[in-house]
Amino acid sequence: SCTIQQTDSQCLQLVKGRATVYPADLRVKGIGGKVTVQYDVTPQGQVVNAQVVASEPPGLFDAAALEAVGSWRFRPQVRNGQIESVVGLISSLEFRAF
Repeated sequence: SCTIQQTDSQCLQLVKGRATVYPADLRVKGIGGKVTVQYDVTPQGQVVNAQVVASEPPGLFDAAALEAVGSWRFRPQVRNGQIESVVGLISSLEFRAF
């Protein structure tokens, strides 16, 4: 979490990225799932070191989740005028069959 107290600070902010691509065969079968991904963001705003830390059902949506998270770009975090990397972020992506 980021609390801004000074004007020369800024929280990490997602600015662009692709949505998840639902695997067609799983959508047809009505299979849904959830993938939790841990990753770091460089001072340039790029996602690195993305890895699945949990998935249900195991393995089915991992590649799609990693591809989506890897496409995300952030406005970097700035604290006291210094651009910082951010490590250990966690996001959960849900895949719902409609």
